[in-house]
Amino acid sequence: MTQTPPTSSNDDDQSSTRTFAQVSTDPVAPVGPAPSPYETIYKAPQRFDLATVFVVTFAYAALFGAMQAFGAPVIVQASIIGVLTIVAIVQMLVPERYARWAAIATGCAIYFAAMLANQSPASLPIAWLTPGVAFAILFFGAILGYCAGVVVAGVFLVADVVRRFTRWLMQNVSRTKPADHG
Repeated sequence: MTQTPPTSSNDDDQSSTRTFAQVSTDPVAPVGPAPSPYETIYKAPQRFDLATVFVVTFAYAALFGAMQAFGAPVIVQASIIGVLTIVAIVQMLVPERYARWAAIATGCAIYFAAMLANQSPASLPIAWLTPGVAFAILFFGAILGYCAGVVVAGVFLVADVVRRFTRWLMQNVSRTKPADHG
């Protein structure tokens, strides 16, 4: 019968300070402490329930209303809504752990497409793609994509809160008895 040596507190300290990237074999694993089982990555889901439909509809209506109140031109409204919608669609198509990377890559692609759209046909050869322009596409596109991903995730966070609240409300309302008024 073999006995295993007792673990020292030093071993426990080392295992608790390992990062998720050190434990995982995933090449794009996040660096930092291992995620808690209570943490949730919010992204656009592949299936919508009624609470999600209501919250997304309200978010679009509030965004359109705010932009209209501030007098934003139609092209600005369409651009902002388009970026948010494209990021949400891309997030639906990728696994949960790649949602942030998908938003960043989508932002870079959208920024690149916007730069192409602003070029005159005479200057469209690839010669205009200098390292400075490539850096601008990656830097500003990443910021655009990340911000759009945060907005999209925030909408679905609110949808999750509404869903949990309605479940809680239904459970507690069904337990209460009507009061006698007699």
